[in-house]
Amino acid sequence: MKKIITLFAILLTTIQLFAQLSWQSRQFLPGSPRHHAIGFSHGINGYVLTGQDTAQLKDFWEYNAITNTWAQLPDYPGLKSSYGIGAVVGDTAYVGFGYSDTLFLTDWWAYNFITSTWTQKASFPSDGRNHPTATAVNGKIYMGFGDNANGSINDWWEYNPANDTWSAKALYPGLKMHHPVSCAHNGLIYLSEGHWIDTASNYGSKKFYSYNSMTDTWDTLADMPGPGVVAGASFCLGTNKIYAGIGIEEPVEVFHHEFYEYDIITGVWDTIAEYPGQGVFGSVSFNIGNIGYVATGYGGGSTRQEFFMLAPMLPIDGGISKMDTINHGPSCLNTFVPMVTLKNYGTDTLTTCTISYQIDANPIQTYNWTGSIGSLDTSFIVLPSQTATPGVHTFYCKSVNPNGITDLNTYNDNASQEFLILSAATKNTPIFQGFDSTSIFDNGWNRYNEDGELTWERTTLAGGFAASASSVWMDFYDEGNVGSMDYLYSPALNFTQAVAPSFMTFALAYAPYDTVNYCDQLDIEVSDDCGATWTNVYSKDCVALMTDSVTTDLFVPDSTGSQWRKDSVSLNAFAGKSSIIIRFRGTSAYGNSLFLDDINIMAAISNGINEIDKISSFEIYPNPTDDVLKFSKPLKNIVVLNVLGELLIRKAGITQSLSTKDFKNGVYFLKANEGIQKFIVKH
Repeated sequence: MKKIITLFAILLTTIQLFAQLSWQSRQFLPGSPRHHAIGFSHGINGYVLTGQDTAQLKDFWEYNAITNTWAQLPDYPGLKSSYGIGAVVGDTAYVGFGYSDTLFLTDWWAYNFITSTWTQKASFPSDGRNHPTATAVNGKIYMGFGDNANGSINDWWEYNPANDTWSAKALYPGLKMHHPVSCAHNGLIYLSEGHWIDTASNYGSKKFYSYNSMTDTWDTLADMPGPGVVAGASFCLGTNKIYAGIGIEEPVEVFHHEFYEYDIITGVWDTIAEYPGQGVFGSVSFNIGNIGYVATGYGGGSTRQEFFMLAPMLPIDGGISKMDTINHGPSCLNTFVPMVTLKNYGTDTLTTCTISYQIDANPIQTYNWTGSIGSLDTSFIVLPSQTATPGVHTFYCKSVNPNGITDLNTYNDNASQEFLILSAATKNTPIFQGFDSTSIFDNGWNRYNEDGELTWERTTLAGGFAASASSVWMDFYDEGNVGSMDYLYSPALNFTQAVAPSFMTFALAYAPYDTVNYCDQLDIEVSDDCGATWTNVYSKDCVALMTDSVTTDLFVPDSTGSQWRKDSVSLNAFAGKSSIIIRFRGTSAYGNSLFLDDINIMAAISNGINEIDKISSFEIYPNPTDDVLKFSKPLKNIVVLNVLGELLIRKAGITQSLSTKDFKNGVYFLKANEGIQKFIVKH
């Protein structure tokens, strides 16, 4: 153990001797994922406590940087909270502020690392707040900024642990803001990346200041690079270097991975390796010696547990930086050539590496690569062709044994990608999809999740026009990857004998978050060449898409059906095609939820009655009927459509027969879980 500690100490003190730094994965935080927690360090340990998951938290965790392990400590004695702060002076951490339920907090607690005990200290004498910042320098803690019910704040306070007192200091010269990031180095505090009260095109501050606690003065430094983000991360490392990055760009809600280095001597910012985890805001950051750490946060529609350190590059470190499974999109070809990009994340030249790969849970295959990749360079590798059946699959790939040794940084080794192979087998219309089944993949329907985050899901939150208890939705409210696209695919449809009118109707419900910055979009596209090319037949966003008024809450249509609208798309242009596939494409702007239901696809043919699949597990009689249509067996979840594809009846549960006395003379279609049949009403 003594040798391990010695080696770790050398690493802590020599980081600046290396020209390049790299991100390396550490053991993820146990317990609940979270954002806006409190983080700090002491000795060889890092600490994370409180924060927000589905509820606010008060658990307390200690990370040992030598063993790369976490241990849970007794809970924080204050209220469950998030958006608080913490700083360390000597052998004591000071923690407080934040938000708890409806309270903006002012309490202040001390944790003694030697005795592992908490003591309540003097409460803050001014306004409670969340999103402040705190940094310790010269034996004192400096705290300021934040927001509360009155808005953002730009005050600046000093807490003196020696006499447990607070005192106001010189105001920050910039705009009022909340959630800046800060760190201390050589007796100065460096601060930036807050959320301004300015309502210009970007709410993230790029201004960068230093504060001298001895003279109680602020100095303006060079602006940070990038677009200006909110709720990022920062730490001071080594000799005269500051590191800051990630966060969220508002109001467009773009999550960033960029990280920057600031040289205090030259006053120059430079770009370093991007943060490798999910782009997040509200993470915790701290340094243990001269190694920086970033953990948790919110991004990709969920709270996170990731934990990474920024440390000198390893001599040998190979990884998969990118993969392209089937050349950008679904098709009916079940044979494809997977391609991956192998990157040298180390300092030594990479000459050999084994690539292991598999489809779903199928047997693992290996490919032995040889070549020459310089430090931070890449090589494009074409793997042997693969075959998969129609449907959604996952391709897994991993780099192992770079230069014949065990990889010491395994985080960048693994990559995976979902891919979809479309079925070329066609179905006859009418096709009705009401999402009554517990899977949205029934009867040939599929989805494709391009970014691996939130996607189309079946839900029982609402049903179209309150006629059912289920639908499909895209949760743009939590899908923070702005610009990401998710697809819902129909089965291939036989339009060989189709004539006008051929069309699709569907129900939708959408209330935008606003109509300027968060405009989610729905497109409908049709392919007549099995996914090789697509024709757009429908495109709406914001006001054109909305079925109810703007709301900043998660939108869920009510049970009356008044917040739904029925839209239609002409398919006349595809008449005569042997096969067409229709897809719904949702594009996220981090806005609000979109619901779809009752998708009905109808192709008229020359004799006026569309032939349908006769295969079903039930019979109907008499046919034609003039009063009651009887079933050979009880049917579950029946739907009745007319020849125009319009939904006439929808009944959940078990139905024994159907009254037709109120039907007009004509041709109708009855669909149930057990199949579909055509019937005629003749009074």
